[in-house]
Amino acid sequence: MFQGIYVPVVTPFHKDGSLDLPSLNKLADRLVADGVAGIVPLGTTGEASALDAQERSLVVETCAKAVAGTQTELVVGAGTNSTRSTIEHMAELQNFDIDAFLIVTPYYVRPSEEGILAHFAAAGDAADEMDADVMLYNIPARTGRYVSTAGLLTCATHKRILGVKQAVGGLDEETVKLLANVPEHFSVLAGDDAFIAPLTILGGKGGVSASAHLATPLWVEMVDCVLSGDIARALEIHSQLLGIVNTGFFEPNPVVFKGVLAATGEIESDFVRLPLVPAKTESIQACLSALSGV
Repeated sequence: MFQGIYVPVVTPFHKDGSLDLPSLNKLADRLVADGVAGIVPLGTTGEASALDAQERSLVVETCAKAVAGTQTELVVGAGTNSTRSTIEHMAELQNFDIDAFLIVTPYYVRPSEEGILAHFAAAGDAADEMDADVMLYNIPARTGRYVSTAGLLTCATHKRILGVKQAVGGLDEETVKLLANVPEHFSVLAGDDAFIAPLTILGGKGGVSASAHLATPLWVEMVDCVLSGDIARALEIHSQLLGIVNTGFFEPNPVVFKGVLAATGEIESDFVRLPLVPAKTESIQACLSALSGV
C-alpha cells in the first residue's frame, strides 16, 4: 500500500543544460532524511519528457542510491502515450531496485476507457515481471481523459496495481465515490497539492506533491496527523502550507520550485529545458516569502 507524502523530484541541470547529478543526489538525500514515504523521479515535475534514455537511467540510479537501506520507496515515472514505449521505458530500468512505477493515462491520443484500462493492465503485467507495483496517474487536464471510478476499481483488481495519484482538480463527485468504495489494499493519493489534507481526511492515504520539495517535514507531519486522527493539527499545517502551493504554481510546474531550490542553494541552477522557461523573479520571490512564513 502507498501511504504518506511522495515527492515527484525535480531533475536538476547545470547552467549549461546538462544533467546535475550532484544536486539531485543532495536533494534526494535530504528528502529521505525529512521522512518522505517515497521519491518519484521521472514524473512531470522531473521533466521526464525532456530526458533521453541515458539521462533517465542516471536519474533513477541516483535516486535508487538515496533510498537504499531506508524505508523510503522508489516510484519511477514510466508512462507515455504508447503502451509499447511505456513497457520499453520500464524495461530500461529493470536493473534498479524499483518499488513501483507511476503510469499516467495515455495523453494526446485520447483513447477510450477500454483502451486506457488495457494499457494499465499491460503495464501491471510488465511490472509483475519486474517484481514491482504500479501507481496509476489520473490527470485529465494533461491527458484529455478522465478515468472513471468504475475504471479505477477495475484496475484495483490487478494484483500489481495498488493505488492512484488522483489529480482531477479537486474533490469532485467521482473522487468522493472512489474514496467511499475503494478496496482496503488500494491507495488513493491526492495529486493536487491543495487537496492532500482534505482527501486524506475522507479516506485517502496521502499525496504526491511537488510543493513538498519545500517545508518537507511539515507535509510529512500533516499526512501523519490525519492518519493518526489528529485532524485539528493536520488542518493547521494545511493552512500554513497553502501559500507555498498557491505561489509554487504561479507558473508551469516545476519552474517556480526549481527557482526556489536554486535560490536556497539546494540545486545549482534553475535551468529548465524548452519548452519550459525559468520562472520570473517575482514568482520565485513570492514563493520564498510564503516559505519563510511557515
